[in-house]
Amino acid sequence: MCDTGDFVRGNGGGKWSTLRDAFLSAVAASKGEHATEVGGNGARDSTTSSRFEGFVLFPRQEIDPTSAVAAATPTATTTIQPGNVWATYHLPHGKKVTTRDASSKRRAGAGGVTITLDQLFAHRVHGVDNTGNVRVWPAEHVLLHVLLSSPLASSLGGMRVLELGAGMSGLAGLGVAACSDAGEVVITDGNPDALRTLEECVELNAKEGVFGDTRVAARRLVWDSLDRNGDRAALLSRFSSEVGGSDRFDLIIASDCLFFKDFHDDLISTIGGLLRPGGLEVRERRRKQAATAAEPETSAFGHAAGSGTGVGGGQDGHAAVEGVKQEQQQQQQLWVAVAGAPGSGKTTLAAEVCQRVQSEEISAICLPMDGYHLYRRELDLLPDPREAHRRRGAHWTFDGRRFLSELGDARRSGRGSFPGFDHARGDPVENQWMVQPSHSVVIVEGNYLLLKGVDPWNQVGGLFDVTWAIRCPPEVCGERVRRRHMSTGLEEEEARARVEGNDLLNARLVSEKCPWSEVDVVIDSL
Repeated sequence: MCDTGDFVRGNGGGKWSTLRDAFLSAVAASKGEHATEVGGNGARDSTTSSRFEGFVLFPRQEIDPTSAVAAATPTATTTIQPGNVWATYHLPHGKKVTTRDASSKRRAGAGGVTITLDQLFAHRVHGVDNTGNVRVWPAEHVLLHVLLSSPLASSLGGMRVLELGAGMSGLAGLGVAACSDAGEVVITDGNPDALRTLEECVELNAKEGVFGDTRVAARRLVWDSLDRNGDRAALLSRFSSEVGGSDRFDLIIASDCLFFKDFHDDLISTIGGLLRPGGLEVRERRRKQAATAAEPETSAFGHAAGSGTGVGGGQDGHAAVEGVKQEQQQQQQLWVAVAGAPGSGKTTLAAEVCQRVQSEEISAICLPMDGYHLYRRELDLLPDPREAHRRRGAHWTFDGRRFLSELGDARRSGRGSFPGFDHARGDPVENQWMVQPSHSVVIVEGNYLLLKGVDPWNQVGGLFDVTWAIRCPPEVCGERVRRRHMSTGLEEEEARARVEGNDLLNARLVSEKCPWSEVDVVIDSL
């Protein structure tokens, strides 16, 4: 959920929503269930994509997450997942804050994001998306940098400051509390999981004396508008209750709160209800999203909801924002890897996702890796042809280097020709699939897209913007493949022998060599 995020560029909310909806539909279809339409926005604008890991604006040092949370809340109810990262950020004038930060281990190869169905459905249950629980998005870094680089930071004495949509970290709010003389800082998010982590962040830093005399609290705040809640007094009362007081705020800050257009009206009404007349709102501006959200500058509550022009920071902050804008224009396709063992359900999932994306009038194509099987005549030339034919489907029976080369060329040019596979003939078919620059989403599915430590497959994963991996016990995969073999006419004994002598070995390799902690989205067996 970030202007500089992993998933998307431009009309990112639309593409994220489409991919999420497609995933949910595919999961439901695999279980024979009906998937309810989720958050459709109608026609989508043109979209672009890229992976962007962030700006190095503050020195940071990772700390042990278990000891960090235990120090803050010895009876904490939040489960510390292996992929979570906690870090201390060193701020100007010797100040520092500690917060949860899930980005660096993804870069370093030791932490990723596992998405459950409950998390994907969070927006239905809580009215709030789950993207704030993924990582500290780079726009939060930029917001804090701009705030601390401006004269504003030294003029907050005694003022009330509110952060909206703080996600799991509240880095900007914590940083303002640590580096200013604000009277009170309230850090909010609507997602209950994010709130639990925010509470731990606040308590941890408070115990370390980071905030001085500034009062700091984490609270759950769900945005709302008069369109759904016509009782102005009741809505104001709820807002006041949720943020812990009837006094409005002198300063409201937010980053990545314009990502989903469906929330713009709620955001404006919330700011209007909580910002004192003459107060200041500071947020990032995001091209089309910002322009749309900025139109009703006067809220339904009858006073200016902040100028929305931001706060002029140092040259570094300006350069960072300009860098984001340039990055947005560099990519024109979102490339998604869907990896999993044979029998894990990857092909079904990828096809369903592609179909759903196409139904949203977004041009998409799904490319199977099967076309890169070695031809049978090529297997005959290997040192042990009999073993090569018996193990066909193992990673070494594919032309991995050709796959890597042609995938890389297509990524750079936006176009490419890819082979398919004819199961009746038992050999690849050249030029079956064509990727064109008009394709906004390219989904590639295969067993070995994310193998670590196996050349050349260990180089493939870095070519994708987004990586999905299906996690399924090898024995479960093997049983599914056995039934698949029998459906083609094989006797049970022969099918079982084929699974145990080849398919199960391949499934175990994928399970062992997939870098689960580095994958963007881990999908447990469908």
